[in-house]
Amino acid sequence: MKIQSLPFLNLIGKKGRSTALLVFAALLAFTVFTGALVLTSLKNGLESLELRLGADIIVVPKETAERKTFESILFNGNCTYFYMDKGLVQKVAAVEGVEKVSPQLFLASMSAGCCSVKLQMIGFDPETDFTVQPWISKTFHGTLEPLDILVGSKIIVPENNKLTFYGTECHVAGQLAPTGTGLDSGVYSTINTIKTLTGSMITMGKNIEKNTNPDDVVSSIQVKVYDEYAIEDVVQFINQNVPEVTAVQTKSMTVNVGYNMSKIAGLLGTLIFVVWLLCLFVIVIVFTMIMNERKKEFAIMRVMGSTRTGLAGLVFSESMIINLTGSLLGIALGVMVIIPFQSSLEEKLALPFLIAGPGKIALLALITIVVSLITGCLTSIASVLKISKIDTGVILREGN
Repeated sequence: MKIQSLPFLNLIGKKGRSTALLVFAALLAFTVFTGALVLTSLKNGLESLELRLGADIIVVPKETAERKTFESILFNGNCTYFYMDKGLVQKVAAVEGVEKVSPQLFLASMSAGCCSVKLQMIGFDPETDFTVQPWISKTFHGTLEPLDILVGSKIIVPENNKLTFYGTECHVAGQLAPTGTGLDSGVYSTINTIKTLTGSMITMGKNIEKNTNPDDVVSSIQVKVYDEYAIEDVVQFINQNVPEVTAVQTKSMTVNVGYNMSKIAGLLGTLIFVVWLLCLFVIVIVFTMIMNERKKEFAIMRVMGSTRTGLAGLVFSESMIINLTGSLLGIALGVMVIIPFQSSLEEKLALPFLIAGPGKIALLALITIVVSLITGCLTSIASVLKISKIDTGVILREGN
């Protein structure tokens, strides 16, 4: 029998003991890995949202801002629409400090016979847009024709690439990369396509604000501010000069998200630390008990010529095998829990959640393994110290 195989044989020979240690090692790895992955994915989601917003300021009807309807579209993917007079676009453009403006028109489809699926629809003006097109250009490089649409990453696209809204068939020209926000459940097209679909909705007599002509309204106005102006000042200028609307600084929309993320990060960090301490404490106790049980075994090995260093190395190897195997199991379990159920996590957390890429996941797994092995080293110290104090003659005479 080779000495290198002895740690494995010892662990296999004591299945109950090894399984208990393995469970604690896997729990530690699972907690560290999933906690880090959730935090990283939340951070990715927030960064994606900030990039996606694009504009410095978003202008919406006053009553809409009060109900936070626009934020519900961004964060929760709620389906809704609201309108204000198209003439307000020029009023906002005339406000001091405003460099660019671009209108958007919203429409909510219905989960009924008139529509393939209930979705939030967002129309942008290709001639003035500076927020949507830079984002969609990462995955779509063509030109949107009339009744062409782009769909979010969560939408299932039929094989014929056709979706019907209010009796009008649209062609799915492409699917967008995930953002980790409610926008992943949205549909994007030119503002003219949304006007056509809104007209179809009115013709069908579906629910819409009375006396609304899609050619005369917009839903929101995206605003870019000149560099020499403070965004906060321009927000105030718009709210003072255009009383029918409410201007909101886009950065302020993510402040609450960042605050909630910091609270979650604190809770997860505390949980990880507590679980690590608990596992470390339990494993140290278990290893100490095991060393007491194995005193005679070690004494016999000493008589057969093993050195104290050799026995310490044996215990160290067993600990490393347990912690490495446990960390791999914990990581695998974490991947199986987080990745398939990321949509449910996003819904429960009510925060932008964009899962980390393969490279980042691999890095987090590596960090988890390192943490597990360090824990293994710490748990081995008590056992090694115990071995160093073994008095072979006394133990054998006692019959222990």
